[in-house]
Amino acid sequence: NGTVQTALALIPAGAEVWGVTVKILTALGQGNGLTGISIGDATLEDRWGNAVSPREGTETSRVDFNDGTHPTYTVASNVLITAEGGTFNGAGVLEVTVHYDLLSHVGL
Repeated sequence: NGTVQTALALIPAGAEVWGVTVKILTALGQGNGLTGISIGDATLEDRWGNAVSPREGTETSRVDFNDGTHPTYTVASNVLITAEGGTFNGAGVLEVTVHYDLLSHVGL
């Protein structure tokens, strides 16, 4: 319920994030006026998508991204799913995937 759902610490510390995608597995409830969702982080609410349909089967991809950068997160960080047009009513299931690199030195 509410206007923001948080995927806690889904982005690992040190990650360079190429993007975040979602798939709506079960339609998100629209009883509270929900018309879409935004996908972002604490800096940019719609970094990886906005006006994403709450209907079952909806999938996002790179074409939905609103920011062409690949931010690096120094600490574990949250992915925020923000309701558009209303609020979440507790119904529905979505899957969130973070696409990232963790670069580290490999010793001999």
